[in-house]
Amino acid sequence: MRKLLLMTVLLLSAVAASGGEFVSVDGTTHVKNGAEPAQGVKDLEMVEQWRAGGADDEEVFFGVVTQVESDTDGNLYLLDTQLSQVMVFDADGAMTGTLSRPGEGPGEVNIPADMCFMPDGSLGLMQSFPGKVVKVSLDDSPMGNLVPGGGPAAGGFLLMRDINSSGDQLVGCGEMIRPNEAQTGQTRTAFLSAFDADGNKTATFLEKSREWEFASGNFTWDEAVEYFVHYRKWDTGPDGRIYAAPSRDDYEIHVWKPDGTLDRIIEREYERWVRTDEENELVDKAMENLKRQFGGIPVETKVSEFAEAVNSLFVSPDNELWVLTNHGIRDLPEGVMNIYDVFDAEGHYDRQVKIKCDGNGEQDALMFTRDGRVVVVTGFMDAVTALQGGGAAEEGEEEAEPMEVICYSVK
Repeated sequence: MRKLLLMTVLLLSAVAASGGEFVSVDGTTHVKNGAEPAQGVKDLEMVEQWRAGGADDEEVFFGVVTQVESDTDGNLYLLDTQLSQVMVFDADGAMTGTLSRPGEGPGEVNIPADMCFMPDGSLGLMQSFPGKVVKVSLDDSPMGNLVPGGGPAAGGFLLMRDINSSGDQLVGCGEMIRPNEAQTGQTRTAFLSAFDADGNKTATFLEKSREWEFASGNFTWDEAVEYFVHYRKWDTGPDGRIYAAPSRDDYEIHVWKPDGTLDRIIEREYERWVRTDEENELVDKAMENLKRQFGGIPVETKVSEFAEAVNSLFVSPDNELWVLTNHGIRDLPEGVMNIYDVFDAEGHYDRQVKIKCDGNGEQDALMFTRDGRVVVVTGFMDAVTALQGGGAAEEGEEEAEPMEVICYSVK
């Protein structure tokens, strides 16, 4: 019996060290990983290539940079949501021009929140509301608009959150908003779906509906109920698969084939992050800002004591899944901006990676480019909060430093 127990312990240890085991649950493959990565923790040293903006740059000023793309010539395209344009930098960090501008005309966009290269080679700029994708060429010629799912033509209002391309499809995350029959509230359906070149839906990966009823006067906005995979909690892989974290509190990454078929669920043992007093104060401020957006309708808010399990995720060109948890941005060693969990193409928990560069994981944003570079955007959280209506610095607080963009290569 003792020998059998020892063999069982050794077997379980071997499974944990191998980075996970495959288990079929109701016909779906689950890749179950332990708390520790098979290959341990690795350092990823960064080498600064160039920087732009900030207090010392008299030529380049950024509003709020929210996304980055790269091309085969080494150019970087920085989406400035506040200025409603894309700023283009060459491989040496020289600004070479801008694409698009604020407005309603051809090639113009208002407050774009995301962008990606489209299947036709254009650059697609995603306007949140009314939701649409404005396409421009790399010489800034208008190339038409795309409205995923039809927007108003489908009988509702379209709110877009994120976009990305996958093969010959556009993948979009957003919400369709429709008044209820009594005209006293809304039916809001969040979606993560694929669309063809005409905006027709070709596959749905996730969908979630909620009812917002205002007539009773006691509407409650519940953080857990409202959670969806908006804002970088999903990505497209180079093989066409779609990755997303649909559970707020559980460490689960669902993976779909391009046709919408669920391929597997990647899981990892994980201790949830309890929000600190300081973090709760920031959440309270965010909730007050949210209430103001309801235009006088009485709103109660309900929030969790825990932060979301997955902060963001990214799929690399070699099909590795990089997951940033809320442990990976807080209480980090000096010189480390983020710590990512890295899974191989099958979903095994392979290693943790420390991103070693200048930056504060809680305040700044780290973005990967498809050509293997890393871009750090300083002051990101404060800038986005202000853009969304959080206001300027309170009395006694110092004004924020101008946003700076730092481009790194991997050492």
